[in-house]
Amino acid sequence: MAVCGKLFTTNCTCLRCQHVGFRALTLQRQTRRDLSRQMLTLLEQDEEDFFGRLVTMDECCIYLYDPETKEMSKEWKHAKSPPRKKAKMRKSTGEVMLSFLGGCHGVILTAYLAKGQTVTSPYYCTLLSKLRDALKKKRRGMLTKGVRLLAYNAPAHSSQAATVEARRCGYEILPHPPYSPDLSPGDFSCSQR
Repeated sequence: MAVCGKLFTTNCTCLRCQHVGFRALTLQRQTRRDLSRQMLTLLEQDEEDFFGRLVTMDECCIYLYDPETKEMSKEWKHAKSPPRKKAKMRKSTGEVMLSFLGGCHGVILTAYLAKGQTVTSPYYCTLLSKLRDALKKKRRGMLTKGVRLLAYNAPAHSSQAATVEARRCGYEILPHPPYSPDLSPGDFSCSQR
């Protein structure tokens, strides 16, 4: 149903519906602008070590492939024997969700979630505590300087339990603009080339 009350319509072109859409879009732009200014202020205050303290999180699906290549499938046979039939290499039914946390010095923690499971608030809370352990092992000075955590606004990331766990671990949560078109560093490494 459209804003103006027309039934069975999602793309209404009347002025009332267009004005509501424009107002929502303007509000999103304003929020994005305010949060960007806030991030720039943080950058100016701590210009030397801003990116050294920043940890971003991203998730992506990874599909499993049949690893056998033509080189691997070579076998000895007689000259007159028929060639072996080989299926094409394609995506299998298996897929896993990869969650990875990293900063400007590389990946700090990776975690895999089995097919059919989703990222929930308890899973994200355990991931945050595992991140603390990984930081103790891999980036010792980062915890003393303070970790700034930048994650998407997914419900699991912005839940009250996740916020409490992040504060318990000593992380400063940086705001992420809603519906931001910006790509995280993980989007570049997970995208197909």
